[in-house]
Amino acid sequence: MDGLGNAVLLNESVASVDRLEGALSWSLSPSVSVRIGQESHHWGRGARSLFLDRHMAPALGARLWVDAGIVQYAQALIRTRHVQADTIETGWLAAQWTEVALGRGWSGALFGAVKWRGNDAAFQGRIEPHYLIPMAAFRPREYSLGSADNALLGAQLSHQARWRRGQRVTAYGQVLLDELLVSKLLERNGWWGNKWGVLMGMSSLSRTGKFGWLIEGAAVRPWTYTHNTLPLSYSHLHQPLGHPGGANFVEGRARIRAVIREVYTVRLSYLRRTEGRSVGGGESLLSYAAGEMPWTSFSERDGDDGQVLGQGVRSRLSRLELDVSMPLGARYGVGGVEAFVRAWTRLEDQDAPGAWQEPWNAGRLEIGIRQARVMDERDW
Repeated sequence: MDGLGNAVLLNESVASVDRLEGALSWSLSPSVSVRIGQESHHWGRGARSLFLDRHMAPALGARLWVDAGIVQYAQALIRTRHVQADTIETGWLAAQWTEVALGRGWSGALFGAVKWRGNDAAFQGRIEPHYLIPMAAFRPREYSLGSADNALLGAQLSHQARWRRGQRVTAYGQVLLDELLVSKLLERNGWWGNKWGVLMGMSSLSRTGKFGWLIEGAAVRPWTYTHNTLPLSYSHLHQPLGHPGGANFVEGRARIRAVIREVYTVRLSYLRRTEGRSVGGGESLLSYAAGEMPWTSFSERDGDDGQVLGQGVRSRLSRLELDVSMPLGARYGVGGVEAFVRAWTRLEDQDAPGAWQEPWNAGRLEIGIRQARVMDERDW
């Protein structure tokens, strides 16, 4: 089941889903560690990330982490799976992140990633050794190899400060470049290959840590994250690896968090997203591809020029979520375990008929015990 786990139909209307996440970490030294497992990743300071987002489906992989004080470095190798008809294809993602403390609360980071397919006509089970070398840029290596792999670049700038009342405030921004030609950008003709995304936000945490808020916005051009074949797309198990909105959207979100009576944590969040949807009778039966799905081949685009943000059937989504939790782990000596009640509703409308996916409205009330808040903005 897309991004959720392995599903088994119990009857026509009920399914059982198994989802496995876990990892092992080794500290090789006070500044170097290695982590191996099947899990989601999040690279960035915001609720969402254009690079690797916690909303991604858990993937098998390994990560190297180096903390050298003012410089921090991470490199990950992740296996991705892609279902096509009755076959499952394998892709590989190598990603790296270098963050530098610039002083006076400022920090800057560079991101690079390359996606390649595990099997091709000339090879089987390929793991490209050039992409496993730490602290070396991927894009020049991909270019020197003459390969058609999917390479992405990005950057993040953030600033942390304390205001007069002691609250800590963080401002941050991300830029992602999938592909960009300045000459085409200056022509302003909507060339499809100018694929980019931007994200900006600000968050605050009170001096006591009992109250916090976040506001964030993002926009991603159509066809960003896509490639000509599914294993080369920036996706895993039919879910984006980067921003969960995919592409061809503009969105904003706001969140408030408060601790009440030293026991209960209340979180209230609101999301508003406008996205252009493809037209057709189904995801594989598109009469017009708008470029919002990372796994859609860019060969399905309707021409090279005139590709604009929000093209297609315009979908407007509003999502409101209330989450109340209470820690339980202290009683049993296990950190992070909490009981929770979560209620959410999503409302969607479209400005025209014909989108491959009809708008749908839903609401849920959920009660349970969890170890981590893995369900933010998830519709399951």
